Amino acid sequence: MKKNFGIVLAIALGLSALLLTIAFQVGWVRANPSSQLDRVEVGALISYQGQIQDTSGPYTGTGHFKFAIINETGSVTYWSNDGTSVAGSEPTNAVPLAVNSGLFNVNLGDTSGTYSNMTQIIGPNTFSDYYTMLRVWFSPDGTSFTQMPDQK
Repeated sequence: MKKNFGIVLAIALGLSALLLTIAFQVGWVRANPSSQLDRVEVGALISYQGQIQDTSGPYTGTGHFKFAIINETGSVTYWSNDGTSVAGSEPTNAVPLAVNSGLFNVNLGDTSGTYSNMTQIIGPNTFSDYYTMLRVWFSPDGTSFTQMPDQK
């Protein structure tokens, strides 16, 4: 009798786990949307790596970058590193980053103080449009910026 009870209990637990998994997949059970938004509003980070070359080859030194997440046509800005970009325009303040042999990386939306002029979190509505692009500007001296090609 005890063996049968153990087998029945194991089957019941397995079926419960399977039913719960199916319920989440199908959408019968959902997490609390307001708690999800609260977590996102803390700020999502997007790790971004790139490569910069100048006329003599890979750039090395401090590079000055500006970032904006825009719609596909560049007419709407959803996010920028300092919050000043409008309609896909260049943000006011640049983020200085170390560039080594042409390579750099940055966590977009990191407002912890790691990066100067990265003052805006990436909020929950940043990617409400399916077609979003990253627009990047670069300057070796922080004065004259070149807009790079937009990236999906």
